[in-house]
Amino acid sequence: MTPKTSQPHPKISRWLPLAVAVLLVGLAGCAEKAPPPSEPEPEPVRVENAGVGVALASLPAFFRVDVNEGDRFVLVPADPQVAGELTIVAQDPQTAGINLLAAVEEHKAQLGEAADGEFKGQRELNGPLGTAFYSRGRYTAEDGTATEEIKVFLIHPWGDRRLDLSYVYPAGEDTAQRLQDQLFEVFGELEPLEVPGEDAAADTPAESG
Repeated sequence: MTPKTSQPHPKISRWLPLAVAVLLVGLAGCAEKAPPPSEPEPEPVRVENAGVGVALASLPAFFRVDVNEGDRFVLVPADPQVAGELTIVAQDPQTAGINLLAAVEEHKAQLGEAADGEFKGQRELNGPLGTAFYSRGRYTAEDGTATEEIKVFLIHPWGDRRLDLSYVYPAGEDTAQRLQDQLFEVFGELEPLEVPGEDAAADTPAESG
């Protein structure tokens, strides 16, 4: 007698191809929904300038360092298609008190003397180095370009001088972005450096009488 060959149930035979197709579609869908591997976050770039006496704990991605020599500390947009220059300057030491509001008034007067100069206002800020004031205005540069200038004035962490941030760029509709996302980002990353010679003086033993 010839043995009978087992046959799948007719209903199973009918639905098996469909079940396989559904399974394949589901697997394909899972593959499409799988998130791509995330790229590692870039390491923060710390920038120091001993001449100015401050560092940027992390250089904002929008900027690159243009000059960092002696007491010259200048940032420019990383994108060469975007114009602008942000300068960080330590003023000369002062023996008297440092008046930040007087610095704002001085900037306001400078804007009034510039071609088409217009003072746009001021505001108090709080950052890692303490209280500061910013002053903003517009004028027409010598080459005829409508220019916007924002300055931030604060007391240098050494306590004996003023620290100024000056951001100059072509005037446009991006003032809020330039202020909030660029200048304030730099302001928030400021850190003090040691006073020159302070470590050496601390390590030098005092003379005995």
